[in-house]
Amino acid sequence: MENISSLFRNKINKSILSIFLNIEKASIFLNEKLLNGGSEIQGSTGEENIQGEKVQKLDIIAHNLFEKEFQLNNNINAILSEEKEDVINLNKDGEYLIAMDPLDGSSNIDVNIPVGSIFSVYKKKTNSKEFDETNFLIKGKEQEFAIYIIYGTATMLV
Repeated sequence: MENISSLFRNKINKSILSIFLNIEKASIFLNEKLLNGGSEIQGSTGEENIQGEKVQKLDIIAHNLFEKEFQLNNNINAILSEEKEDVINLNKDGEYLIAMDPLDGSSNIDVNIPVGSIFSVYKKKTNSKEFDETNFLIKGKEQEFAIYIIYGTATMLV
């Protein structure tokens, strides 16, 4: 039986594979929370995100899980998350940017409808060592890869 690492080894560059594996690992932890979290994951925090949507407890849990994994990866320059107003700067030498919605559809949790995570990974355009939010202004067709994960009775990474 193949795992993601062995499936893609020698087929994609190691930097991209490392990001892919970060997403895989954090999504496994998030799936566990969804299956076994109980009341600690349900309900609103009482806050609104930058889109004016109510922030659910699970939104924050999901964001923290993915951010923690990405902090361990020196290939990642910065993250743009629906759950944070500002760009999260990680590694000045990192060459990749991640735009993410760590948990899309989180208001569905209380009614047992599937939710998901969405990621878009870009290569940073400039070689500057300074963090620059404009690096995220990239056409979608220039992304290195995108991933979405659907959590439910069956969990799928696509």
